[in-house]
Amino acid sequence: MVLKSAFPARYFPPAAGTMLTALCCCSDFLPQGSPASPAISNLVMKHFDEYMKKWCGDKGISYTRYCDDMTFSGDFNPGPVIRKASGFLNAMGFELNEEKTRILYRNGRQAVTGIVVNEKPQVSIDYRRKLRQEVYYCLKYGVKSHLERSGENALIPENQYLLSLLGRIRYVLLVNTEDRWFREAEEKLLAVLGRKAEKMKPVRRTGVS
Repeated sequence: MVLKSAFPARYFPPAAGTMLTALCCCSDFLPQGSPASPAISNLVMKHFDEYMKKWCGDKGISYTRYCDDMTFSGDFNPGPVIRKASGFLNAMGFELNEEKTRILYRNGRQAVTGIVVNEKPQVSIDYRRKLRQEVYYCLKYGVKSHLERSGENALIPENQYLLSLLGRIRYVLLVNTEDRWFREAEEKLLAVLGRKAEKMKPVRRTGVS
């Protein structure tokens, strides 16, 4: 599939395509975490995506896919959609994972790839609550004191921990850019990180003659 979809003979000499396929695969599979795997999986699934998008669009259903997570949104009977997707996947040599197939209704919590999408995209409340708590302790007691209190993070360098916090905050803001609390938290942590960087600057000494 990788050879045919990502390195077809019309663009790559057979030897080059085979070599590139071997470099991108591990034990005949695309490895998780490889920077090449998402792009190649999209090429493999291109015809499936195009067909399902057209089929769903004609029925007022929104189809999206991230890696191997497919989401169908709208007001529809899920049975025919599941059968259609399963049949196409079987024809391609794939199999629908029924254990991970879920039907989510409007009055319940709707989560797609870890993001709650009921009214607006939002990271889960548990993730945001824990992150708020960490930011609060850092600002109230100081990063070093918080790390010592937490125990499990005691050996992490302060700057590294701050950068980790900023990365998680920016993930929340990427999903919901209007979250004012985390926007302000980002500014405060950047200020703390800036002060620490200033303290770490080497002192220039000049001789007096």
